[in-house]
Amino acid sequence: MLNGCPAYADPWTETEGAELLNDIHGYLARFVSYPSEHAHVAHTLWIAHTHAMERWDSTPRIAFLSPEPGSGKSRCLEVSELLVPRPVEA
Repeated sequence: MLNGCPAYADPWTETEGAELLNDIHGYLARFVSYPSEHAHVAHTLWIAHTHAMERWDSTPRIAFLSPEPGSGKSRCLEVSELLVPRPVEA
C-alpha cells in the first residue's frame, strides 16, 4: 500500500485481478458515497481500464455530474487521480 492506496507499483503482477478490483472498490467506498452500487462498480472498472489504455483506439471519459454543490464531484476526481496512471484533468 502506498499512502493508503491499493498497491500501485505494477498491480497486475503483484495481485490477482479480482483481489485488486476488490481493493480498489473498497478504497473508493472509504471516500465516496455513490448514488447506486452500479455507479460504484462503474467507477472501479473505469479506474482498472485506465491501466490498459494503450490497448484501445478510443476510450470513454468519466464525468461526475450533479447539480448540487458539495455533492462529492471533486472528491471523486481527487480519489481517482491517486489510482490512475498519468492523470489528466480536463
